[in-house]
Amino acid sequence: MSDWKCDDKEWMKQRKKEWPQYRTNISEALVEVTDLSKEELNSLKSYFLTGDNNALETLYKIRSGLFLQLWLHPSENMDTLKQVFHRHCEEKKSYSDIPAYRVNDRNTFYRIAKHRHNVPYKGVSRLNGREWVIDQVFMPQTLEEYIDVVK
Repeated sequence: MSDWKCDDKEWMKQRKKEWPQYRTNISEALVEVTDLSKEELNSLKSYFLTGDNNALETLYKIRSGLFLQLWLHPSENMDTLKQVFHRHCEEKKSYSDIPAYRVNDRNTFYRIAKHRHNVPYKGVSRLNGREWVIDQVFMPQTLEEYIDVVK
């Protein structure tokens, strides 16, 4: 079963309403991805709205693709998002030599997640209220997980 409810008109209406906030925050609040092309942004929108599998190729090629995929995914279920995390790490190898997850991504995430008044964003926060969800999946939660990542 898909986490995208494309047949549900109210769900799609809500996602379409939310997209402009995400779009602004991707371009304005995330320094790491300010150089995305129009085609890449269209792929992100397609993934956000419909879960388009063709958009995954774009996410695999973007430096912060794993972070973006977790941010744009509609699920808040930790098991689902951990599967997304692991699938992305594995499948990205076919598209790029750059690792999907690097240890310094932890510092990047914390810098992005911090609220700073001088950074313009739309919505409830720079990451549209998804900070906690992303933290639970994207960041090692235990010392053992951190050691596994560092290896």
